[in-house]
Amino acid sequence: MLSNKLFMNTWWMLLGQGSRILIQAVYFIIIARVLGPQGFGAFVGVVSLMAILSQFTGLGTGLLMIKHVARDQTSFPVFWGNALAVTIASGLIMIGLSLGIAHLVFPTTISLSLVLVIAFSDLLFLPLLDLSTLAFQSFEKMFWTSQLQVVMSVLRMIFALFLLFFDAQPLPEDWGILYLIGTIVSAAIGFIMVTFKLGLPDLNLSRYYKEAKDGLYLCLSQLAQSIFNDADKSMMPRLSSVEAAGIYTSAYRIIDVSFTPIRSLLAASMSRMFKYGEAGIEGVWSFARKIILIGCALGAVTGVFLYFIAPVMTYILGSSYQSSIFAIQWLAVIPLFKAINYFAADMLTGSGYQGRRSFIQFTVGFISIVMNLILIPKFSWHGAVFMNIAANFLLAIGLWGAVINLRKQERRKPTAALYESVSS
Repeated sequence: MLSNKLFMNTWWMLLGQGSRILIQAVYFIIIARVLGPQGFGAFVGVVSLMAILSQFTGLGTGLLMIKHVARDQTSFPVFWGNALAVTIASGLIMIGLSLGIAHLVFPTTISLSLVLVIAFSDLLFLPLLDLSTLAFQSFEKMFWTSQLQVVMSVLRMIFALFLLFFDAQPLPEDWGILYLIGTIVSAAIGFIMVTFKLGLPDLNLSRYYKEAKDGLYLCLSQLAQSIFNDADKSMMPRLSSVEAAGIYTSAYRIIDVSFTPIRSLLAASMSRMFKYGEAGIEGVWSFARKIILIGCALGAVTGVFLYFIAPVMTYILGSSYQSSIFAIQWLAVIPLFKAINYFAADMLTGSGYQGRRSFIQFTVGFISIVMNLILIPKFSWHGAVFMNIAANFLLAIGLWGAVINLRKQERRKPTAALYESVSS
């Protein structure tokens, strides 16, 4: 059912991200232990906020690059150069905005210096690294995409070990500085590799201005997804406590890591989603239907595994994370929901219905934020767990409802000849 190239690309992503998981597991456990629930909660609270704000960095230029290079590889230098310029400019602006937002969102126990170093890392240098991975992804060179992701994880593991052995009482700010250095070095390596393998960037912002609307839609979609994934974690320190944030985030981190096999398949498929999407939703469906069942099966198996492995987490993270067992077991259904949601969302993006995807994601994201504002103060991380499951269920209804409705609409239009020519 899968072509050899897609299979190999998925395998490279899985191998790379699998290695990345093992490495991340080491420094994740180290940081969670040495900082404790309070320090770890402060750190992940800031990181979660930056994950939301970082979606404005680049303004969707990375996905625009994949879209155009998948259809015409000669367009790469211009879209690569435009993406770099827009990412640097927007990243610097977002760093300034993040300081003001953090002052409103976080309690005074979270220092401005911690916010600043993570802002530079995740709002400027991490997006630049992500652009390098997307550059290779646009050519379906997933081997190099996965290698770049591993580089950053290796550096962070080295710095985490340094913190463990050479700092008796590390603060979140200490880890934040090492975190920033690792991201800067990784971004530099990524740029050098893209330049060496794919060529130098060119700059023609008029090409970007023509598609700024599409880029904004892609940016808003990523923002909505990030709000969906991270808003509850950034709200937790103020609405509940940094300890609750540490417990909930440690559980969600396990869930996120378990999604890696499905994420690898999605990443390997993205370029083809755009290619088949030239024929509309029916065109991309002719490709996506071959892999959706595989992704959902992986999600279901992962959920069962997580449910039964959850009690082991306290032996790994420490007894102070005992409550994470309950959170992991309830969140075990999330990998299946994410598989269902991401495939539908990527089909909408690939076939040109990005605006509809963004609207659905923002609507559910807004509902999620409002409900978290109500539930977290009353039920702490228990409320966040319940809302996460409910929001994923609502998102599945919205996205798949849109896909089914659009397929019905396209079948009524005289596009059968175009669809037949592409699928053949």
